[in-house]
Amino acid sequence: MIFRELDPTFEKIAALAAADGAAAEVLVTREDKFSVSVQKGRVDKFDSGLGLCAGVRVVTDGQEGCCSTEDLSEDAILRSYREALECARFAAGQSESRDAALGMVGSGARGQVEALPDGFSRARAIERKIELARQLEGASLKRDPRVVAVPYNGYVESIGATRVFNTKGVDCASERSSVYAYAYALARDGAESRTGREVFFARSEGEFDPVRTGGRAAERAIAKLGSVQPETGVFPVLFDAAPAAELLGQLAAYLSGKAVAEKRSIFALDSLGRPISSPVLTIEDDPFLPMGPGSRPFDSEGTEAARATLLENGVLRGFLLNSVYARKLGLRNTGHASRGPKSELGIGPSNWVVKPGAEGRAALLRRHPRVIVVTDLAGFHAGFHAGSGNFSLQAEGELWEGGERKTPLCNFVVSGGFKDLLASIEAVGNEVPRPFSSVVTPEILVAGLSVAGR
Repeated sequence: MIFRELDPTFEKIAALAAADGAAAEVLVTREDKFSVSVQKGRVDKFDSGLGLCAGVRVVTDGQEGCCSTEDLSEDAILRSYREALECARFAAGQSESRDAALGMVGSGARGQVEALPDGFSRARAIERKIELARQLEGASLKRDPRVVAVPYNGYVESIGATRVFNTKGVDCASERSSVYAYAYALARDGAESRTGREVFFARSEGEFDPVRTGGRAAERAIAKLGSVQPETGVFPVLFDAAPAAELLGQLAAYLSGKAVAEKRSIFALDSLGRPISSPVLTIEDDPFLPMGPGSRPFDSEGTEAARATLLENGVLRGFLLNSVYARKLGLRNTGHASRGPKSELGIGPSNWVVKPGAEGRAALLRRHPRVIVVTDLAGFHAGFHAGSGNFSLQAEGELWEGGERKTPLCNFVVSGGFKDLLASIEAVGNEVPRPFSSVVTPEILVAGLSVAGR
């Protein structure tokens, strides 16, 4: 079992909690991380470190308290327990009501249920990792003489471990690894400059191909040279996989049981069983997705992971729930508790997966005489208004006519309402991309969307 040395500490916390009439939970994490980026073949940024943290959560008298420590000694963790208990008791003394929904998961995962994948080396030479970053940058620069720089690039390896223990019987641990790389290539032709990006994610280091990743970033940048502004109007819009993931990823926040209970979602509890999108859209949360960045054997409360269908042919089938909000809404816990040692209990998806459709890209582009393809979106921090679901986002892309690419596009804005966007999805592509984020979606074709250009 990972963090086996903490077993005596957990036993003491269990005894203290029983004497105090409280329930206690301990989340312990370890992350061994290495990252490097280069400029012109020389190391620009370099970081290597080991992070350890334990977060203690205590529930008593219908209130909770939390405390964390980066010192994993027995004294430090027991001190965190006492401080969390004191916070919970203080909150109980200040409140006139008791939150019956607060508590701990009484049954969940047990044992070590996930380990590092085959082929991941803990002792890979640092020079070899730096060389991969050099190859990543070099592949972009060599692809085309118009690529003048790769201002943002990086190669990141991470090995992490988690253990969840509570006084209700949960005790589980997992270990995971990841390789993440990115390249933003800058292409220039005269006075015009454009940037193209490519991102890579895998669980095993042997799958990373720096030449392909760097080359794709360069190709994306070159493809944008000669961009013009589109006309202003309402157009059919095809979102590439990356911007489609950014947009449809917003739905996870709206389908959080916490947001629904607090009336911060554009959907309500009575939306269950009703259509909230066009019938071509089916979304599943899949914690077992091979190579999925969000894959996990259990959630942050120790509830065993399970697939959950949230949207089926446009009909809302469920919300993302942890134990607390499952009780508040009178629904079944879906195992989507999310928290770090230093944060409060929340809700989060694992891998947000959109089911592919039947048509390929060529067929989607021929559905309409003119289609605007969106390849990049920006400005979510200011342009997406969570309360209303309205958005106005900066975009780059391409104009296609009769199924043929006409010209790259720049300096335009796509806008609308999120509910209207869901209802206007006309088709989903059949090509599922390799996961590069925890939202995995093919291209999506929207029948009509407002475009502000020239």
